[in-house]
Amino acid sequence: MKLNILHKKTITVITLLITVSMLLTLIPTLSIQVSAANTDINITNSMSVADIQTSIQNVIDGASSGDTITVTGIKTNENSMITLIIRVDIKVIWNALSKDLSFNIDGGGTFEVALNGKIEVVDKNAIFFDTGTVLVSGGEVVLSYTDHFGGVAHNYAIYVGDGAVIVSSGKVLATLAMLNNRASGAIALGTGSVVVSGGEVSVLRKDGNDDGYRHAIYVGDGTVTVSGGKVSTLRSSAAIAV
Repeated sequence: MKLNILHKKTITVITLLITVSMLLTLIPTLSIQVSAANTDINITNSMSVADIQTSIQNVIDGASSGDTITVTGIKTNENSMITLIIRVDIKVIWNALSKDLSFNIDGGGTFEVALNGKIEVVDKNAIFFDTGTVLVSGGEVVLSYTDHFGGVAHNYAIYVGDGAVIVSSGKVLATLAMLNNRASGAIALGTGSVVVSGGEVSVLRKDGNDDGYRHAIYVGDGTVTVSGGKVSTLRSSAAIAV
């Protein structure tokens, strides 16, 4: 009788061990099923730039690792700047149309200008990202200079202090009105890498003249890789300076 009881206890323990083992094998599978979220924000001309900035930043602050925030709509009636802190694990996709609205960004995250996105500014940086990554995947980032000698030197369509600029399609343009405009180029990077696999990165003149001294891409300390697309500038300058 004692042997029978011990036998039953042994079977029960073995069964419990097998059950626990099966549950442990399920844990990695369950964790893989958790997916990142995408939040959409629509902007309009009736919103102030301050309201737009607050709306985007609030969503970023409440986002989880791997989340994406997509901005759609239009803002073309206010000359101002949006300041954002995008964390390293967050992506903001600009799929909106904006004019005279520049971006000052930090935080190590990713800012993408997608197919329907356009950022167009005059006489100032369009995107200034202290540390992080800028993707152009079909949208347009355009810096234009007016027909005078003014404007601040060293303005770019895209400037990243430390990180990367990746252009797969779309356009990054710096357009001069005259030879002596002080626009400094389409893309500038302090440290990191610029990768162009498609689209266009160019410095142009509105009058069609090809004379001038502006690089399309300038990198202080890093690399430039061009595997496709178009990179061009005015005839008196090298298109790429590293």
